[in-house]
Amino acid sequence: MIDHGVDGNLETTKYHLALYSILHDNNHIKIRCEVAMGALLERSDQAVSVTDVSRAAKTIFDRLSSGKQQKYVVMRNNSPAAVMLPVDVYESLMDELDDLRIELTARERLNSFDRSKAISHDEMMKRFAGND
Repeated sequence: MIDHGVDGNLETTKYHLALYSILHDNNHIKIRCEVAMGALLERSDQAVSVTDVSRAAKTIFDRLSSGKQQKYVVMRNNSPAAVMLPVDVYESLMDELDDLRIELTARERLNSFDRSKAISHDEMMKRFAGND
């Protein structure tokens, strides 16, 4: 693990929280991750060096998959290089991100809805229903 120093604090704890936001710009969704490390490293035991990952990979993966460790922040040259998460946590984050994208699309469509171009349910069925 990374040397935690005499007082147990990491130098990296001066960074700030990673914030994710979805921005809309010219009909393109941009996902911005402002990494500012404070909550990225909530506890010093979450930091692991690249060297430690290569030396203790089995232990690290076992701790992640068993739930004993919530995440690891892989440090390279005293800077965050990667975050290791259990698969279920990663999948949950991706699902939440997809939900946010869908919500953004729905809001955009509601804001741009033109009632004069709307058709009735019966008209839609006439146009698109098969003649089965």
